[in-house]
Amino acid sequence: MTWLGIILAAGASRRIGRPKALYRIDGETLVARSERALRGGGVRECLIVLGPPHGARIAVETRAEVLLNPEPERGMLSSAALAAQAALARRELTGAVLALIDHPHARASTIQTLIAHAALGSAWVVRPASGGRRGHPIVLTRPALAAVAAAPSHRRLCDVLRDLPGLDVPIADPAVLEDLDTPGELARAGALP
Repeated sequence: MTWLGIILAAGASRRIGRPKALYRIDGETLVARSERALRGGGVRECLIVLGPPHGARIAVETRAEVLLNPEPERGMLSSAALAAQAALARRELTGAVLALIDHPHARASTIQTLIAHAALGSAWVVRPASGGRRGHPIVLTRPALAAVAAAPSHRRLCDVLRDLPGLDVPIADPAVLEDLDTPGELARAGALP
């Protein structure tokens, strides 16, 4: 089985004022942390979706294949659909682990657990759950990737995924619920500009 990592980092970081992906925790950028966790969790390759105005600055911080979303303001689905189309071109691919730059503390072991559940079951979408809430990253099998790639652009990614056969996996990793969107949240997570 072959799994791909997808990192969504096309946001303009308006609330923060600088690229969130370039914040550092223990000297490592959030984008590098996400990529390391994905690779440690069992993915062979990674894609990162970037957008203007920060795409070029972030691209130099990663070994992942870079996809540019020219219109990230259309929403997260536009970035996910772009990545899903690129993923589906890999015929040997079983599925992908979709990570958001907002969850830099998610563990490689969490990703391994999610992939193992996806490999064994019939769910198209496998999500971590902690404290009764769903988190990230999530695993999308090929059928889920196809559904994301074909979804009408007016829909939200979370609504598209909610309509697909899914499995919530209880995970003892509170980082799956982390969501770093403001300077205060980044500071509390130990992230520095």
